[in-house]
Amino acid sequence: MTSGPKLDLKNPKYELYEQELQDLNREVAYHPDLQEILRKQEEKDFYVQLADIALFCGVVLEGDYSKADVLKLCTILTKKLYERRTGIMLHIN
Repeated sequence: MTSGPKLDLKNPKYELYEQELQDLNREVAYHPDLQEILRKQEEKDFYVQLADIALFCGVVLEGDYSKADVLKLCTILTKKLYERRTGIMLHIN
Protein backbone atom coordinates (compact mmCIF):
# COMPACT_ATOMS: atom_id res chain seq x y z
CA MET A 1 0.00 0.00 0.00
CA THR A 2 1.14 3.48 -0.72
CA SER A 3 1.04 6.23 1.85
CA GLY A 4 0.29 9.74 0.65
CA PRO A 5 1.15 12.24 -0.33
CA LYS A 6 2.86 10.82 -3.39
CA LEU A 7 5.22 12.88 -5.48
CA ASP A 8 5.19 12.23 -9.22
CA LEU A 9 8.55 13.48 -10.48
CA LYS A 10 7.28 13.78 -14.08
CA ASN A 11 4.39 15.95 -12.97
CA PRO A 12 5.45 17.69 -9.75
CA LYS A 13 2.28 17.83 -7.69
CA TYR A 14 1.14 16.06 -4.57
CA GLU A 15 -1.56 13.42 -4.77
CA LEU A 16 -3.38 13.11 -1.47
CA TYR A 17 -4.94 9.91 -0.21
CA GLU A 18 -7.92 9.53 2.04
CA GLN A 19 -7.19 9.41 5.76
CA GLU A 20 -8.59 5.87 6.04
CA LEU A 21 -5.99 4.60 3.57
CA GLN A 22 -3.19 6.42 5.34
CA ASP A 23 -4.32 5.00 8.71
CA LEU A 24 -4.45 1.45 7.33
CA ASN A 25 -1.03 1.80 5.74
CA ARG A 26 0.40 3.12 9.01
CA GLU A 27 -1.11 0.22 10.98
CA VAL A 28 0.20 -2.42 8.52
CA ALA A 29 3.69 -1.21 9.44
CA TYR A 30 3.20 -2.71 12.93
CA HIS A 31 2.62 -6.22 11.51
CA PRO A 32 5.76 -7.70 9.94
CA ASP A 33 3.99 -11.02 9.30
CA LEU A 34 1.31 -9.22 7.25
CA GLN A 35 3.96 -7.18 5.46
CA GLU A 36 5.64 -10.42 4.43
CA ILE A 37 2.34 -11.75 3.04
CA LEU A 38 1.83 -8.56 1.05
CA ARG A 39 5.43 -8.56 -0.16
CA LYS A 40 5.14 -12.14 -1.45
CA GLN A 41 1.83 -11.41 -3.22
CA GLU A 42 2.65 -11.21 -6.91
CA GLU A 43 -0.48 -9.19 -7.65
CA LYS A 44 0.14 -5.64 -6.40
CA ASP A 45 -3.38 -4.40 -7.16
CA PHE A 46 -4.79 -2.41 -4.24
CA TYR A 47 -7.96 -4.50 -4.03
CA VAL A 48 -6.03 -7.77 -3.96
CA GLN A 49 -3.85 -6.44 -1.16
CA LEU A 50 -6.94 -5.19 0.68
CA ALA A 51 -8.42 -8.69 0.38
CA ASP A 52 -5.20 -10.17 1.79
CA ILE A 53 -5.38 -7.78 4.74
CA ALA A 54 -9.03 -8.73 5.30
CA LEU A 55 -8.12 -12.44 5.24
CA PHE A 56 -5.31 -11.81 7.73
CA CYS A 57 -7.82 -10.05 10.01
CA GLY A 58 -10.50 -12.72 9.62
CA VAL A 59 -12.89 -10.35 7.84
CA VAL A 60 -15.04 -11.98 5.17
CA LEU A 61 -15.55 -9.98 1.98
CA GLU A 62 -18.53 -10.51 -0.29
CA GLY A 63 -20.17 -8.50 -3.03
CA ASP A 64 -19.37 -5.20 -4.65
CA TYR A 65 -18.01 -2.20 -2.78
CA SER A 66 -18.42 1.49 -3.46
CA LYS A 67 -15.64 3.95 -2.64
CA ALA A 68 -17.41 4.74 0.66
CA ASP A 69 -17.62 1.00 1.42
CA VAL A 70 -13.89 0.56 0.74
CA LEU A 71 -13.02 3.45 3.05
CA LYS A 72 -15.29 1.98 5.77
CA LEU A 73 -13.58 -1.40 5.25
CA CYS A 74 -10.19 0.29 5.66
CA THR A 75 -11.35 1.69 9.01
CA ILE A 76 -12.58 -1.74 10.12
CA LEU A 77 -9.30 -3.39 9.09
CA THR A 78 -7.25 -0.71 10.82
CA LYS A 79 -9.14 -1.37 14.06
CA LYS A 80 -8.75 -5.15 13.69
CA LEU A 81 -5.03 -4.81 13.08
CA TYR A 82 -4.67 -2.49 16.06
CA GLU A 83 -6.37 -5.12 18.24
CA ARG A 84 -3.94 -7.77 16.95
CA ARG A 85 -0.83 -5.84 17.91
CA THR A 86 1.47 -7.68 20.24
CA GLY A 87 1.92 -5.64 23.38
CA ILE A 88 5.27 -5.14 25.03
CA MET A 89 5.27 -6.15 28.67
CA LEU A 90 7.81 -4.63 31.02
CA HIS A 91 8.57 -6.20 34.35
CA ILE A 92 9.20 -3.54 36.98
CA ASN A 93 10.77 -4.57 40.25
